[in-house]
Amino acid sequence: MGAASSDYLLKVHNLTKIENGKKILDQATFEIAENKIVGFLGPNGAGKTTTFRILSELTGYDDGEIYVNGVKLSDLDRKEIMLLPDAPLLFSVLTGKEYLKFMSELLNFDIDSPEIKEMLQLLGLLNSLNKQIFNYSLGMKKKLNLIPLLMKKPKLLLLDEYLSGIDPVSMKDIKNILIQYAQNGCSIFMSTHQLEVCERYCDSIILISNGKILKNNISISEIKETASSLEEYYLNVFSTEEG
Repeated sequence: MGAASSDYLLKVHNLTKIENGKKILDQATFEIAENKIVGFLGPNGAGKTTTFRILSELTGYDDGEIYVNGVKLSDLDRKEIMLLPDAPLLFSVLTGKEYLKFMSELLNFDIDSPEIKEMLQLLGLLNSLNKQIFNYSLGMKKKLNLIPLLMKKPKLLLLDEYLSGIDPVSMKDIKNILIQYAQNGCSIFMSTHQLEVCERYCDSIILISNGKILKNNISISEIKETASSLEEYYLNVFSTEEG
């Protein structure tokens, strides 16, 4: 499988994870191409977070193969895949600037680079850097949390329900910078229950239920040929699955 894996940024084959005798992931197989934003959709408990935890090497798996640009996950540089969870991982007593300085020392990026200043400008955070993080809105916290990962430029950025609970202004800022990020040789794999957001900003989707992949990399344009919206398509697939 190794040679064929280079056709995609990420190639997952027969990924299986068993916990307490139950298959959390059951031979999950899917691919993600370069320069794409891919939605990972399914009901709660379908296996999305477990998949992300495996891809970011926070947990192991029982069977299957995972390649990134043809390289086995176990041989991959850890910075090539990075995960951002739903809840912002921040130190609320720090100011925004102090947090970024701490993360720059931890992840080894230049806090004074023009790139980070541009990012702060695009995300509307420049004027808030001297405020303590506990004064930030949820949207501001999530934007601040995103910056260190973008500075490290992982080939695959995993967003686990990251867009939930964000105000419309922050949502627009974040979506614009993520689209720009995916146009520069990287891809984004994101789980979300916000189907309208996914329909507007994702190139394709992967559907999962009970640990099994139901639809692998179905393009949004293809979905719109058979359904009026992603929501209609999603509901049709899962009503058939439940039936």
